[in-house]
Formats: sequence, C-alpha cells, structure tokens
Amino acid sequence: MHMHRGTDNLPSNDRHSEAAFEAAIEANLLQNGYIPIARDSFDRDRAIFPATVLAFIRETQPAEWAKLKALHGDQTGEQVLTDLCKWMDANGALATLRHGFKCYGRTLHAAFFKAAHELNPELEARYAANRLDLTRQLRFSPQSEKSLGIHTMVAPIGQRTSGKKCSPGTACSTCSPGSSTCRPKRSATTRAAR
Repeated sequence: MHMHRGTDNLPSNDRHSEAAFEAAIEANLLQNGYIPIARDSFDRDRAIFPATVLAFIRETQPAEWAKLKALHGDQTGEQVLTDLCKWMDANGALATLRHGFKCYGRTLHAAFFKAAHELNPELEARYAANRLDLTRQLRFSPQSEKSLGIHTMVAPIGQRTSGKKCSPGTACSTCSPGSSTCRPKRSATTRAAR
C-alpha cells in the first residue's frame, strides 16, 4: 500500500508532522472503503453518531424497526439510542458488536459478521451493509476539547484508536476500580475510546 499519497502536495518540512501522518492514514483508509463522517454529528454525551446509528438500523433491520415504530412512534429513534447506550454501558462496545442489543424485547444489531457460507443471501446483504467510517480530530468529551487524531468506526460503534496502558496494581483516572488491567469505564469522557 502507498501510505504517503495524502502528503504528496505538502511542503517537505510539513511531511513529517502529525497532521501529515494523519492525512496519509486517512487517504489510505478512504481509498480502501472507509467513509468520512463529519465530527460535528458526534453526540459527545452519548459518545455515538446518532444519525449513523439510526440509519444503519433502519436500513438493515426494517422489520424490527417497524415493530418498534408501532410502539414508540416519533420517539423510536430516541428509545433505540437510549437502549443502545445503556447496553454498551453494561456490556461494552465489543459485546454489542458481536451480539447486538435489546430494545423493548427486540434484538437490534450494530454490525453483522460474515457468514460461514454464502448460502443465505440475506446474511450476505447484511454483512455488505456494514459501514467503515472515519473521523479526523474527533472531540469526544463534553468536558474538554481534547480530540482523537483519527477515529474509526465499524457500523455506528467507535473503536479504540489509541490506548492507555497502566501498570498492574496501579490506578488511573479512567480504569475501573479494582481492575488489574486498564479497562476504562464507559463514561462521557471514555465512550469514544471504547
């Protein structure tokens, strides 16, 4: 892969900056199927991109969406987002990607995995509908203007783009109490990093 394509038009002294490095990564990811998503559409309190989440669920699970819409009407989207955030707070983003989440007795999925075979066209279509999104300089916390250089997402759920390492037995401000490894709690300031 040609990684410096995004820096070809920069002056030589700027090619080795962090911004140039991010531009090169972004260019490569965009060439390989990632979709840019505006950082302004990120909900810092919930640590998700609400419109992306709802569009993915509506498009890939229309029958489940219709049943929920019959119950909640115009509040369907808000209920789905509330239940998704509660589920991720309790189970984490990875479990949510793997198993989906419950909303009023319905299991909704934030991503679909490749089937073991190609005999079911519906499963293949759902897998193909997965989105790979990226956002540059994502400001993730309602309490600060700190940002993640490049934030990647599978479907609407953000993935860790940089990690913090703690020594076993020490505590840091983002670790779960009593944890021997750094496992940040999912809060407004750490949700984007999970």
